[in-house]
Amino acid sequence: MSSTPSPNNSVHSNRRSNPCINWIEEAIAKRHIKYYEYKNFNNIKEISTGTYGKIYRANWKNSNKYLSLKSYFVRDNSTIKEIIHEVKLQREVDFHNNVIRFYGITVLDQDNEDEQLQKYWVVMEYADGGTLQQYLKRKFYELTWNDKFSLAYQLASAVSYLHEEGIVHRDLNSTSIMVHQNTIKLADFGVSKRIKEASKRQINFGSFPYIDPKLFSNQINKNNPTKIYTLNERSDVYSVGVLLWEISSGIPPYDGIDDDNLHWKIFQGLRENPVPDTPISYIDLYNDCWDGEPENRPTMNQVVSRLNNIIVESYKTINNYQTDDFIINVQFKPEDELSIMVDRIVNLIFKLTNEGKEPKFRNKYILDYINIYNISLKELYSWLLNNQNNSTSIFLLGYFNYTGIGTSENRNNAFELFFNASKHNHVLAQYYIGLCYKCGYGTIKNQGLAFEYFKKCANKDFAAGQLNLGYLYEHGTDVKEDLKIAVEWYEKASINGNIIASYNLGLCYKNGIGINANNKKAFELFKKSAEGEYLNGITMLGYFYKNGIGTSTNKQEAFHLYQKASYLGDETAQYNLALMYENGIGIVKDIDQGIYWYKKSSENGFQKAKERLEEISKLSNRKNVNNNNMIIIKIFLSYLFLSLIYCIVHIF
Repeated sequence: MSSTPSPNNSVHSNRRSNPCINWIEEAIAKRHIKYYEYKNFNNIKEISTGTYGKIYRANWKNSNKYLSLKSYFVRDNSTIKEIIHEVKLQREVDFHNNVIRFYGITVLDQDNEDEQLQKYWVVMEYADGGTLQQYLKRKFYELTWNDKFSLAYQLASAVSYLHEEGIVHRDLNSTSIMVHQNTIKLADFGVSKRIKEASKRQINFGSFPYIDPKLFSNQINKNNPTKIYTLNERSDVYSVGVLLWEISSGIPPYDGIDDDNLHWKIFQGLRENPVPDTPISYIDLYNDCWDGEPENRPTMNQVVSRLNNIIVESYKTINNYQTDDFIINVQFKPEDELSIMVDRIVNLIFKLTNEGKEPKFRNKYILDYINIYNISLKELYSWLLNNQNNSTSIFLLGYFNYTGIGTSENRNNAFELFFNASKHNHVLAQYYIGLCYKCGYGTIKNQGLAFEYFKKCANKDFAAGQLNLGYLYEHGTDVKEDLKIAVEWYEKASINGNIIASYNLGLCYKNGIGINANNKKAFELFKKSAEGEYLNGITMLGYFYKNGIGTSTNKQEAFHLYQKASYLGDETAQYNLALMYENGIGIVKDIDQGIYWYKKSSENGFQKAKERLEEISKLSNRKNVNNNNMIIIKIFLSYLFLSLIYCIVHIF
């Protein structure tokens, strides 16, 4: 239990001349601020050191609950004013769930007044996840996109709340934000200020990757007071944009870059590149937030609204793959039996497979779905092992072995389980048996048997089976080639909603395979495939727009499509995007971005990208040699000139 110190026990009763100390003691005496006796804290442990002080973790008395103690590096009386400033702001806003709670103050007894100032410690809520930076480093690979969206939304909501209360934070970075029980907690209000309040408080330029680059213009305009830029609400928006990128990537901005001029490059427009698989709407949001011109940035209310829309769309996407009589409730964990959940997961796999969603995205949807219901993969896998009494459970256990969800990938086990489930006419099991025979997964490759299993699925109007049947007819491996029949099966699968079939049928129309060439028809099919998020479809649609095939030329749209597919990891799109950057097609010429995307494409195995990088390297070396030769020539000419001058002076 805390207590209020009496005047006789006041740790600063003989220092009344200091107004800062007076303010704190008066606030404690009037119980405006809760006072904690320092001696009642135990198990005190330092957990972090920042620019302005240290943070400790401690237990209060005999409680198992942790509290945080924040000390300050006090060098003069101005710092104690900052403590008071932070305490005042913290008390105003800490009832918001995403703001760290302020509990009170504790004081360490000291004889020297300077030491007294230094030993005022703030007592706060403890965040068990550490700073956001520490949390992401430790937990990033466990986070789904829904988890990342949630963190981003909490952050934006908290900053929006500050702005509504008339407060600008001014020092938002991944070390000034805490995480407790997977919940964002804003902290470090030491440099925050009232929006209308004039302030001369110093900014921590150690965190400049998060600071509004407009502030760096002050070094240019330092002799013109009318052009001095002050950090404001839109500066917080910039910082939030950088943090949204950090949440998506798991690493601090510009991590590992050692460049004394980095802040000027940021001022001139340098930004981090999106990580693969980042949703385009999320990329667009943080791009808008970190726009170089403050007036182009959204307000925090708009950021919150757009994040809310992203989250809603994310759940809608998953919801679209559920059975018609099932609606997701994202707020509550359902109490359904695991057997029902197994049925729903298999229904999701059915729709994702039938529509042609690529495996890496398919698995993401499945994991996100499982995560929404907070289902333990270990528990689910164990249940499946013990409940192999129907074809659905047998298939799902096979699928988990096939993809490595909840266990190590084991294609041999997967094949056996699919085979057992297929005996009960389970259409998904029959399809995956076909894939195993087609590719030699867990069994010997056998195109003839693959054909038979795909035919069973195709005759049941399963689009993925129709797609693969068309593929086998087109390529004629162990099956008599028949391009017209291949087109017929592609067309059936496309009508049934398979985006890969739409792409393959588009290629047939483009190249006149099994049907008369028709670029307009090909364009429409590639567009349909791209709208379904098939990477090859997106890239091919970009190619058609760039070259005006089957449609009007639109290089900006081509750039946008290549960019979208590049972010999602398509190596061909990355190469084409690099070409556009290198040559300034549909975008301002940027050789650095070109090289960046050539490298990405090369890393993904695209040979042309590797060759282009080698060519650029040779050209660069040749240019350097030429530059060196020019320097040598200039030095030689300078030497001749000086020699001539010397001769003239001494002869005449």
